[in-house]
Amino acid sequence: MKLFYYQAKAGNFGDDLNELLWNRLLGGLLKQKDGTVLVAIGSIFDVRLSEIKEKKIIFGTGINSQAKLPKIDASYDIRFVRGPVSAYALGRDIPWIGDSGIAVRLLDWPRVEPVHDVGFMPHFLTIPFLNWPKVCEDLGLHYISPQLPVEQVIHELRSCKSLIAEAMHGAIIADAFRIPWVRVTINAWQKEDFDFSSLKWLDWGLSIRADVTPVHLEPQHGWGRRMLFNPVRLKDRFCAQRKLIKSLDALARSHECRLSDEQLLQKATEGIEREIELLKGDYSPK
Repeated sequence: MKLFYYQAKAGNFGDDLNELLWNRLLGGLLKQKDGTVLVAIGSIFDVRLSEIKEKKIIFGTGINSQAKLPKIDASYDIRFVRGPVSAYALGRDIPWIGDSGIAVRLLDWPRVEPVHDVGFMPHFLTIPFLNWPKVCEDLGLHYISPQLPVEQVIHELRSCKSLIAEAMHGAIIADAFRIPWVRVTINAWQKEDFDFSSLKWLDWGLSIRADVTPVHLEPQHGWGRRMLFNPVRLKDRFCAQRKLIKSLDALARSHECRLSDEQLLQKATEGIEREIELLKGDYSPK
């Protein structure tokens, strides 16, 4: 069984989480050469899957708004998708549980003492926009890069009492560990499209009744895509960045954080655990 997920050149926490989770939770299944492909964490239920000739096991992935949906045929074994938005788009009574990143709750983790009041985790596409380590140091925030090794990101998240997240899986994993979080939009939506970003957050949010309404920190709205990377507009870029930093500071002081519904999160956790056991039963060597 092979893993299929989006692989950013410099790494990205949400996608790279696949390797850690499924190697630990599925063990020997990933060592088998049985002609199957596991498609789990990510917004990759699109025509990219049509290029995979092997049997595709869908395990909590979701759709996105930028690509066409593939034709679902006998090569798909859909165990569950990320949420009701994906299920509705795919039809055929497709089952949904929640983002499979929630499965971090099924692993044993060492105790981590929360020593930082507020963490900040941008989307990996927003990293070049500002010197975030310096910004966070000046504001008294704990910067968490989504490009760090997965276990280190999880440790850093768990060392925070709350989280400001542009990276969706920063919020998903924080929520799984019951760390209050708030979603922000900064710059990534200009790269991956606002509808793409909103749809995937809504898909997850509806699955466990999490409020995914974003706090907009990007004062460059209406200035055009990638304006802040235009060297001709240095003054405007400086002003926008200064406003963004002030907005981030105000948000960190407001304590505007939320958590998903505890019972729905537990139900999703149990549902994913049940699907893992069924998967092992169906695909383990007889």
